[in-house]
Amino acid sequence: LAKLKISTITDVCVTVGFVDAYENTNDHVAGEIDGTALRNMSNTADWCGFTFDTDQTTDVWYVGASNNGTEGTPVAASGSLIPTANTYFYVCVKTDTAGNVTFYYGTKIDRLTAVGYRPTAIAYAATNLLAPYVGFIAHSATALVCTVSRVIVWQDN
Repeated sequence: LAKLKISTITDVCVTVGFVDAYENTNDHVAGEIDGTALRNMSNTADWCGFTFDTDQTTDVWYVGASNNGTEGTPVAASGSLIPTANTYFYVCVKTDTAGNVTFYYGTKIDRLTAVGYRPTAIAYAATNLLAPYVGFIAHSATALVCTVSRVIVWQDN
């Protein structure tokens, strides 16, 4: 679960979720999206999360995953979710031991709504360990800010 806000929602890519390795290529983050396809996932075998990139004509949140280096096709989150500049919102990425992923979104922590699902076959390899991840990159010379208020990780038994 992450609470964040973006100062400007133009020429920016934000991705929030889980990843097994960081993207070590300059000017890229894990979970980047180009139109409706994931891109630049070369260093990230397993990833699942929300992604938003207005520089690539993606103006709504997408949910997506990469399974053992195979990028699944991301889908637009239910409700055509568009972040509002300088307004906090919550995203939650819930995984299970089989590798299924459910995505939640909301403007209040107690009002999260399921907005997407990726089944094991196209999600991540459940045998791989994933770490919480927030990636942010500006595609212009203008300084942008992504404020991450909190990241909460927990495990149900």
